[in-house]
Amino acid sequence: EQARDLVELAWEWMGDWTLDAAHTLDTLRWQLPRLARLEDLLSGGAASISSALAEQARDLGDATFTLWEGRAFTYGDADGRVNQLARALLAAGVQPGQHVGVLMDPQPELLTTITALNRIGAVSVPLDPRGEPDALAEAMAIGRVEALFADGPHREVADAQEVPVYGPE
Repeated sequence: EQARDLVELAWEWMGDWTLDAAHTLDTLRWQLPRLARLEDLLSGGAASISSALAEQARDLGDATFTLWEGRAFTYGDADGRVNQLARALLAAGVQPGQHVGVLMDPQPELLTTITALNRIGAVSVPLDPRGEPDALAEAMAIGRVEALFADGPHREVADAQEVPVYGPE
């Protein structure tokens, strides 16, 4: 009976060890590429939200990127939407290096807008759409905002500023 108990204990230990090893390998599989990118950054490389999304769309196109209000969006969906908005922003006159304030509530379109601005080389300056007018003016000055992107609910506030305004009416 003692031998049977030792065998059961050894079997249980091997099962635990196997699960721990599998968990460690799974973690390494996801973390090693991230660590390699971090090493690139530390050695003077560049990274951006836009290039990270494009890479993920290439590698994981049909995988779920985010869920919003009961709908799943894939990496490919998100990257396609960013490309579409980036083209529209360029066509509307947004320039690389231009500081564009983003006046939107937190939602997937906010991330899409910031990523599209990044993709074309503009600088996104997220602004609080619920802030007081004086606070908005100060934030725009600090962020050297040259133009605004506002969604429909915030268009009136954006139109009252003395900079070009982009986004849906």
